[in-house]
Amino acid sequence: MRTAYLLIGGNLGNRKENLSKAISVINEQCGSLTRSSSIYGTEAWGITDQPPFLNQALEISTSLTARQLMRKVLKIEEEMGRVRKEKLGPRIIDIDILLFENEMIFVF
Repeated sequence: MRTAYLLIGGNLGNRKENLSKAISVINEQCGSLTRSSSIYGTEAWGITDQPPFLNQALEISTSLTARQLMRKVLKIEEEMGRVRKEKLGPRIIDIDILLFENEMIFVF
């Protein structure tokens, strides 16, 4: 098993419910949730004329590779209704991989 750290967040719809749903689906499809942070509210940056975000960090134990995990979290975002219209724009859910084991992965 591998350890991965994710950051989930969003600023559209019922933000707490969206975080909870994302955690549930991550737990089912990506690996076991082992730890989670408190939920934090943050102001939007970049494009500031949008609602504030709720964010939460997660630690999961997974059998997936980093690439497989990336595909899964992108699919979860899509299934939850995320539409990528503009960079840094509002979103129902965002799932980022912060750290995956000790791997350095670059995506261009």
